[in-house]
Amino acid sequence: MVSKIWLINVMLVACALILGVNAHHVWTDKGRPLPRVRGDAQDAALPGQKPADRPKKLARSAYKVVVEKNLFSPEREEFVPEVPEEAAEPEASPVKISGRKVVLYGVILMDDYQKALINNPTRKGDEPPNRWVAVGDTVGNLKVAAIEKESLLLNDGGKKYEVLLYDRKKQRSGGPSAGSGQSAPQVISTESSRKKVEKQGKAAEKSADSGEYKVVKTPFGDVRVKKK
Repeated sequence: MVSKIWLINVMLVACALILGVNAHHVWTDKGRPLPRVRGDAQDAALPGQKPADRPKKLARSAYKVVVEKNLFSPEREEFVPEVPEEAAEPEASPVKISGRKVVLYGVILMDDYQKALINNPTRKGDEPPNRWVAVGDTVGNLKVAAIEKESLLLNDGGKKYEVLLYDRKKQRSGGPSAGSGQSAPQVISTESSRKKVEKQGKAAEKSADSGEYKVVKTPFGDVRVKKK
């Protein structure tokens, strides 16, 4: 039993000596020196790295954008996006070509088919008084820009004109107009008729003579009736 304890103690002492020697070497060893940081012209490759694999240093001009657009600059201004200019609205005034007003009679709008029927303001000779136009056609010095449901847009360079299918100022109502000739129903008052009959009865009583008339009593009063 005693021999086993001595054997364990000897083994522990040997381990302690080995660890102590290793610790002494760690503390006393200076190790390899770190690589020096050299200038741009004298840059050398790091150990285990090829010169071609080294990151290239950017030129000063590459940082110019960062300096000019400094987020923390006191002179930095808020970015305001440009607002596109609104397109000029077409004029709704009467459009005249060669002194004649352009009149829109109707439109046809289908999938790939758009036509508008207008008068022919530039009519000459035996030309028809009306004509069909499509987008891109010319009417005098104007060009058909668009055909819509209730209007026709004509373009003269940067200026647009709108020809309406109907007058927006007029009310599109299906009811009869004020001058359609329909008179209001007549209202007959029974009170006024009764008073009129009573007056006639009283006059008959006063003017009754040789028996040509007789007085008949009615719900509205006495009425003088001529004898047959």
